Amino acid sequence: YTFSNAISLEGEVGYRSNDISKYADSRKSGYVHTLSFMAHVLYHFQTDYYFTPYLGAGFGSAFKHSKIKGFNYRIEEFFSYKNKDHRLAWDLIAGIAFPITENIDIDIQYRYFYAFHDNKSHNNSVGAGLKYSF
Repeated sequence: YTFSNAISLEGEVGYRSNDISKYADSRKSGYVHTLSFMAHVLYHFQTDYYFTPYLGAGFGSAFKHSKIKGFNYRIEEFFSYKNKDHRLAWDLIAGIAFPITENIDIDIQYRYFYAFHDNKSHNNSVGAGLKYSF
């Protein structure tokens, strides 16, 4: 929802899937899947060009499901780990929007996503999108 030419609100449902390959002292494999529900506030910089750069921040909720297995060389034993949990989350956004019509934009953006109290649930992503504003 656009309040003015500069400020807008955005809702997002996101899914992130990350594979785990290895760490310093052990060989691990598995995955971390995160389903997030976020609300964002975006500030659009007005320019005289055909594109609009923007910055934003968001707050929401993240549901994480992880499964990790491997061999720890330090203590010489196999391990397996499964976990499902819920965390509060935040993210930062930077992007460029290209208007197609008055209400539709194509955008390219970078996002940094982080789940509170869990330093293993952060994600950097670059994406492209199609936005409808009302």
